Amino acid sequence: MRRIKVNVAAAVLALGLGACDEATGPDGTATMQVAARGDTPPSASRAGGEAPAYSQAIAGAEGTVDFRARVYVRTDAGAWLELTGRSAREATGDAAGRAKAELVSRARVEATHYDRVRVVFEDVDADVRGGIFIGAGLLTGAVTVDLRGDGQTVVERSVDVDVSAGGSARLLIDLNADAWLNQASAQSRTVSETAFESAVRVTASSR
Repeated sequence: MRRIKVNVAAAVLALGLGACDEATGPDGTATMQVAARGDTPPSASRAGGEAPAYSQAIAGAEGTVDFRARVYVRTDAGAWLELTGRSAREATGDAAGRAKAELVSRARVEATHYDRVRVVFEDVDADVRGGIFIGAGLLTGAVTVDLRGDGQTVVERSVDVDVSAGGSARLLIDLNADAWLNQASAQSRTVSETAFESAVRVTASSR
């Protein structure tokens, strides 16, 4: 499995975000977790009597997705806080979405409102065991997201989450694997950075 070292560009990005492990503020602190899953669970597509999504019903990916990433959140004031302790964290998700979300990291954060999430992926690799048809053939084996020359791809999403002092919040990274694996090149066994970036979902909740 291919592994890409963190380069100078990634280091500059981290410095520019003012990365830190913990944050305090006048309103106190809270805990924020980062979790990840390979795809939306099939049962979620059937909630409320809805039919399953086409990709899950017809050509759902089978296998696993491994990634390394750093995760940041932004306050309304524009301050960025790193949730992954100044280094990329590794996680593995079930491409079919049947497994529970995996805990990626946990950090203390300022009790405030957060409006943006940034995930810097440094490596994304899938081990496909079935369910992906490219052209007339079944695609299996290793598939890699092409991170191009800079060795990373950045996914940013808007969120709307208030975190109270002493409370907790959770960011869920949904890799939506079926969406981008179905766009893989059978010849190069890669997926474009654009296809991956557009597919990934991030949601936030608090309690």
